[in-house]
Amino acid sequence: ISRLIKEELKQPVVGAACGGTHRMMGFSYAVRKHAKRKQPFTGQWLRAKKFVDAYHKYTFKLQNENGSFSSNWFASRGDWGEPKRRLETTGHTLEWLAYSLPKDKLDDPRVVKAVNYLNDLMWNNRQLNWAIGPKGHALHALALYDERRFDGQPGQRAKELRTASNQAKKKQIR
Repeated sequence: ISRLIKEELKQPVVGAACGGTHRMMGFSYAVRKHAKRKQPFTGQWLRAKKFVDAYHKYTFKLQNENGSFSSNWFASRGDWGEPKRRLETTGHTLEWLAYSLPKDKLDDPRVVKAVNYLNDLMWNNRQLNWAIGPKGHALHALALYDERRFDGQPGQRAKELRTASNQAKKKQIR
């Protein structure tokens, strides 16, 4: 795996699948699995971890004021395009961040702003016939964020909201 990481680190992120988000997801997956095995970050593993951490910082520099991520993917700043383009770029980028950021960083205002942007984008354009790939990545981004930030369970959000609502009503009655 170390040799594979070394070779992958030689490849450009810009121009890779879906603006490079899939390459970053691959690095992030490897780094997370390595950490879960409680193995030390040395050599190529350390390089990969530093690379992912640096890309987190870089990505936030590309974030637009409204919370969306660059329409130019990782190539440069960009705030243009129809809702379909914005869904594609912000959905993919937030999906990677929701997966790869440390859990304690998911309440960062920049992440919250991106989650709100993506949620609003999908809701305000719900009449659009979104392409399945970008729509899937956007929904996965929101589901990952919910799971990791709020310990949500996949497919259980409605039940969790009902439970929280019922608990709040009981407190009001007291």
